[in-house]
Amino acid sequence: MTMKNVLNKQKVFLISSCLVSVLVLYLFANNDKPKCPDDFTNSDEKIAAFDAWVTDFYNKNPDASIEDMAQARLDHNVKNGCTKAIQRYNDYVNDNVDPETKAKIENVVNEYFPDGISQ
Repeated sequence: MTMKNVLNKQKVFLISSCLVSVLVLYLFANNDKPKCPDDFTNSDEKIAAFDAWVTDFYNKNPDASIEDMAQARLDHNVKNGCTKAIQRYNDYVNDNVDPETKAKIENVVNEYFPDGISQ
């Protein structure tokens, strides 16, 4: 084997190693971001992330309705395997929540959406 071949193999190995390292770092960096409501450690983080998600949604879909946003969020939760959030949604829709929780949800909905939203 010539010195040129050895140097070429070393270059290929070095470049391949760098690309793999960048890919691994990218994947780990993106996996650290919470995607589900229950991934957050406190309410402030959860609210800030939801607000950022809603802002991004409406930036990408300026003519979307609140129903469109709600469906997109449900789709997001399904796509990301947010089983607890999906279960809470299903419980609410199927009237399987305690009256106090239901009243809290309806108070928030009425406060922010006085014209109502459809399900």
